[in-house]
Amino acid sequence: MQWDNFFPLLTNGLDQGYPSMVVGDVKQAVYRWRGGDLKLLQQDVEGRIGKERVNVRGLNQNFRSASEIVTFNNALFQASATIVTIETGKAITEEAYRDVPQLVSKKQEGFVQISFLEGEEDENWKEL
Repeated sequence: MQWDNFFPLLTNGLDQGYPSMVVGDVKQAVYRWRGGDLKLLQQDVEGRIGKERVNVRGLNQNFRSASEIVTFNNALFQASATIVTIETGKAITEEAYRDVPQLVSKKQEGFVQISFLEGEEDENWKEL
């Protein structure tokens, strides 16, 4: 709905020679927060406005997280996207995460630990 309201304003400004900026994160849209649609940023903006009027710039530098966390996330998202694509037969996940690898900025140490829980599906995972 927000895009439908914003689109005429954006194109009108562009038609009059004024630059505009659309900022978003395809990876966050996957979670559908507030009705987010990953295809909007992935395909629709460029498709509706016109490829010749769009200049996509990816931000691949992580300035917040320690190097171990960035490295872990890079590996996790790449492997997860590949597995989901194989399981579903749809490349949309790999497309959504194609720009996920980030470069490390912070040199401070970080820590990642994963624990797998064993038990029945109907057990309370919080107690486990």
